Amino acid sequence: MEYSGIVQKLGKQRYLCFSLIAFLLAGPLVGGHLGGRVVMYSVLTLVLITGPLAVASSTFARRMTYGLAAITLASGLLSIIAEDSVFWAFATAFGVLFFGCIAGMVSKEVLFKNQRINSEVLWGVVNVYLMIGICFSFLFALFAIFDPGLFVGKFMDEPLRDQIYGFIYFSFVTLTTLGYGDVTPNQPFVGTLTYMEALIGQLYLAILVARLVGLYASRED
Repeated sequence: MEYSGIVQKLGKQRYLCFSLIAFLLAGPLVGGHLGGRVVMYSVLTLVLITGPLAVASSTFARRMTYGLAAITLASGLLSIIAEDSVFWAFATAFGVLFFGCIAGMVSKEVLFKNQRINSEVLWGVVNVYLMIGICFSFLFALFAIFDPGLFVGKFMDEPLRDQIYGFIYFSFVTLTTLGYGDVTPNQPFVGTLTYMEALIGQLYLAILVARLVGLYASRED
């Protein structure tokens, strides 16, 4: 069976969700050494493959998302080989574009196009929430490359490539409005991005609940 056939059989959104969760767990579990980075990028490859498969309904969208995925992965690997922050800047910038595009496509599909509640809708809802957090984490990491003083916290003395999971932690703490305070923005601009992420997270949940209730009510009618 072809790979796309396996993904289709398992469920596109479900497979993407498994890939995203594996990516979120891989880095903290394996550490920031060279072997850990290889594992991280191996798991990220799954995300970059399953993301376009899960959402791209047209040839143009599929090519665009796979192009963003290829640049993100190649830049990240080159940052390990060459140990150059320029490649890491490319990786984070295109990571923002990739996860932003995939999140937008999935949200459009599950929140606006789909007219009934099924497992794909529910998996897609989870995927959008996870990708919002990941997208902001890449955005924070990108800004930190150009100005390391934008954030203060316990992981900011680590090498730039190893800060990504610290920013993922910070991003999801912000998205869920936990706000532990162990990592804080140090400039008004990133402070604005931080509360905008928290606002997006709350609005997403509110719109999501309203949409799912509306779909359920229409099905009952």
